[in-house]
Amino acid sequence: MKRKDFVIPRASYPLNASLTYMEGTELKGYLLYFHGGGLLFGTKDDLPEKIIDYYCRNGFGILSFDYGLSPYTKLPGILTDIKDGVSWFLDNQGFFPKAWLPWFLWGRSAGAYLCLISTLLKYIPYPNGILSYYGYGFLEPDWYQLPNPYYNRLPAFSSSDFNVFMQEGSCTSAPLQERYSFYVHARQTGNWVSLFYDGKMKNFLKEYTFLLHEVPADYPPVFLTHALQDPDVPFTESKALHQKLPNSVFYPVSSPEHDFDRDADSYTTNHILELSYSFLEANLTN
Repeated sequence: MKRKDFVIPRASYPLNASLTYMEGTELKGYLLYFHGGGLLFGTKDDLPEKIIDYYCRNGFGILSFDYGLSPYTKLPGILTDIKDGVSWFLDNQGFFPKAWLPWFLWGRSAGAYLCLISTLLKYIPYPNGILSYYGYGFLEPDWYQLPNPYYNRLPAFSSSDFNVFMQEGSCTSAPLQERYSFYVHARQTGNWVSLFYDGKMKNFLKEYTFLLHEVPADYPPVFLTHALQDPDVPFTESKALHQKLPNSVFYPVSSPEHDFDRDADSYTTNHILELSYSFLEANLTN
């Protein structure tokens, strides 16, 4: 396994990216990966090693990106980060082990949302396809702006600590253990959207969700998967996306976990990887 780290220079703050691929394996394409974390936490290095190994052994290089996290960076700025990362990749493919290969977007949770919405809003050119693992498009009502029963079973977060969090400067990478409590607080209170979007809810729904946008007939193929018992993001989000996206496939799984693939040894995860690989193979020539 080979890894190369990159720094994408910009006027605001730099973005980091890492390419992982299997030396000696013929590359078929690249997966541009964006992590989850509710737009508040997360890091480009959060993929389980077994999942990285699976894709790399099957001929895909994984280019993972960091992006600006809220509350310092709001959603329009985050989408600009996605655009800048993808543009940098497209402009610099000559520096990669094999240039000008098919490329796909891949996101988990919030990262899947960013992949889907940045494509819909034309922040980036169309990829060959999109892998959405337990993503969302804010199609189902209320779950994102009401207190979440699952998170309300966890200890409450102190307001003084939350005030410190709100005053932090720019941040593009934060492991779960550093910022997860802020996300818990946001979901306990129902104030999550206000942390990454400044403006009225009606404008957010109009501009940055799939709710009021028409999806073009030529929107790229999308692979959707989601756990039926997901306590964080409703399963019906991916179901609604499947109904809205003209060229999508949907594979629900039975699991009580949001990020069910963190158990990389499970039958469920391995089955989804096999289905994902078949999807990628089928769309290499789009």
